[in-house]
Amino acid sequence: MVCSQDAYARSLPEDIRVPAMRWLKVHAEYDDTHPWEALDIVATLLGHAPGAHEIAQVRQAIRSSYRYMELSLDSAMMASLHGTFDETASNSAMLGFDRLTG
Repeated sequence: MVCSQDAYARSLPEDIRVPAMRWLKVHAEYDDTHPWEALDIVATLLGHAPGAHEIAQVRQAIRSSYRYMELSLDSAMMASLHGTFDETASNSAMLGFDRLTG
């Protein structure tokens, strides 16, 4: 979605625009296909008639995965907003977050 229009690309500094968008497109494609590939693997392993306990275990694993993702993104956002470590602070400036919070 971010790559479908040029608004985000134009927001990046011109000297990093091409490599940054190339990186984003490669990773966006992976992010779009990976959940479906993972689901296909899980479905194959479980077979056509998984038991209620197996379904509950998969459901819990999915919920845990999303919770860990939420925690990591929240942590990165808080670090970026509060400048708690140098790498995040320099990355946020490069991506233009300093203009949003400053």
